[in-house]
Amino acid sequence: MSTTPADEIRGTMTHAQLNAQAAHAHSAQGLSADEHAVAFARVHQAVMSNVERAIRGKTEVIRLALACLFAGGHLLVEDVPGVGKTSLAKALAASIEGSWHRIQFTPDLLPSDITGVSV
Repeated sequence: MSTTPADEIRGTMTHAQLNAQAAHAHSAQGLSADEHAVAFARVHQAVMSNVERAIRGKTEVIRLALACLFAGGHLLVEDVPGVGKTSLAKALAASIEGSWHRIQFTPDLLPSDITGVSV
């Protein structure tokens, strides 16, 4: 039976542990700016470590993907086939117990095919 990146990182940090760290990072009552920064750094490092267990040697790519995630944005990953784009998405989603979706682009794909409305 083959393992996926999500399988490799499951159990390294539980969802409850990540939630506890995130809750600590988000609780605004009584924390100074420095304490907020330290709490955020802990959450960032925990997720980064989880993803790096599945995706090795791509620290900069993971860091940029996390920056996008924490900023609340979307991420378009472009590269040649076979370099781990889907594995990155799966590992990142598994680290935060989130969901992920993959869109296979073709030359005839239009924005309305994705959004459902004409742009």
